[in-house]
Amino acid sequence: MMLEREREREREREREERERERETSSGFSSSTTAEEAIDGSALTAVVTEATSGIGRETARVLALRRVHVVIGARDAYSGSSVSDQLLKETPEAKIDVLELDLSSMASVRRFAADFNSLHLPLNILMSFSFNTSPTRQHEEHILLAQVAPRSI
Repeated sequence: MMLEREREREREREREERERERETSSGFSSSTTAEEAIDGSALTAVVTEATSGIGRETARVLALRRVHVVIGARDAYSGSSVSDQLLKETPEAKIDVLELDLSSMASVRRFAADFNSLHLPLNILMSFSFNTSPTRQHEEHILLAQVAPRSI
């Protein structure tokens, strides 16, 4: 019985030692959370439809993780309002608001030109447009085609 407890303690010490080795080699351990591990400070994300719902929440979490967030909003006032709220929650966040109406090709092209003028990479494109018409999908592909090549 005594020998069993001693073996168990030895196994526990070995596990702790392996855990310390892993933690020091990568900086993370098995107890590290995604919030601790994800650093988006070198990333830029475009989030469409970010003035409410899942788009707003996505923009909030990306900003919290230090991702530079570009909000594509149909209404500049609504986009600026969301930006102000997010900056109150996360003062160090980097957030830009650009007008974007995915139902207008002229707006898509203007957004792409405005985004490109920021000289930022496009690492993440989160489109929360729930209109799945072929025309709307085509406009989103044009947005990506006009912004992404310069970002790669």
